Amino acid sequence: MNAIVEIDVGYEENIEEVLAVLKNEMEQTENVPGLLQTPEVLGVVGLNESAVRVRIVGKCQVKKNWAVERELRVRIKQRFDQEQISIPFPQRTVHITKE
Repeated sequence: MNAIVEIDVGYEENIEEVLAVLKNEMEQTENVPGLLQTPEVLGVVGLNESAVRVRIVGKCQVKKNWAVERELRVRIKQRFDQEQISIPFPQRTVHITKE
């Protein structure tokens, strides 16, 4: 089984730095229950409307993929908070003109 985690980061972030932080964090996952090997940061898989999407894949025990994915997301969120890397949310700019 594979645990697949996709993380969105803001366009203003340095993508090389983001990938380095993710790789470093994935190297620290040896105690995640159900994970069989260090997850691989595959890289950028999407340039979306509000974010750059990065994919991470890790081999895990059968039926443990959901739990592994949840744990990896928690670790990534905590590390991004620590590194001040933004996870964007959809935004709209509205221009109001007088006629």
